[in-house]
Amino acid sequence: LLSLAIGTTLIVVVNFRGAEFETVTCAIIGFVAYYFLSAVFYWLNVICYDVWQNFCRSKGNVQHLTQRKQFMYYSLYGWGLPALMTVITIGLQYSNLPLKLKSGIGYSHCWLKTHDWSAMIYFYGPCLLLIIFNIIIFFLTIKKVYKIRNEMNTLAGTKDSRRKLRSQTKNIWLFFRLFTVMGIGWLLEIIGYIVGNNSDYTIIFQITDVYNAAQGLIIFAILVLKKKVLLLIKKR
Repeated sequence: LLSLAIGTTLIVVVNFRGAEFETVTCAIIGFVAYYFLSAVFYWLNVICYDVWQNFCRSKGNVQHLTQRKQFMYYSLYGWGLPALMTVITIGLQYSNLPLKLKSGIGYSHCWLKTHDWSAMIYFYGPCLLLIIFNIIIFFLTIKKVYKIRNEMNTLAGTKDSRRKLRSQTKNIWLFFRLFTVMGIGWLLEIIGYIVGNNSDYTIIFQITDVYNAAQGLIIFAILVLKKKVLLLIKKR
């Protein structure tokens, strides 16, 4: 969520005041926004994988890692791969590649070029693959959850195991709601990019703008406006 907030804020700054920045400042803002927005999708992937492995990997095959070590690996993936992508994008931007194969960040605009396929190659394409991967993992996890639940009903599982399953299932649905909220916004963004400035699809841009504007409120409602959280706030 922090990455999403930073990346989105920088994109808003670029859209409203990008023309006022010098080339170097413009490029820095663009690449920092690129890094944090890429990190959003990699961290969603981390969360999705973590939920999946809690259900779908057999205990005999799971290497027991300390929480600190596991978090280190997740951080290496969630922060490291976006950093690698950003370094590669910067390197290619200032290489001898033809202009049509470069990202365009810091060249004529502070953000990715959207009049050709550069944005798809450098950003939308990888993000779309991660979204599809997360959807597949999510459905595999749900399939496993229902299998475990049926086994518990058959074998009359213990109260502790049932409580643990309910808790993990709640986490899955919380992640699914967050992923849906963020995923829909970016899917609309990608569709808008693909159709371009075609006036026949103006409604897509209008829906995307309204949805993105309301995204913060939706995420706030998912995370905060819950019965348990509201009761805790009321007690304080």
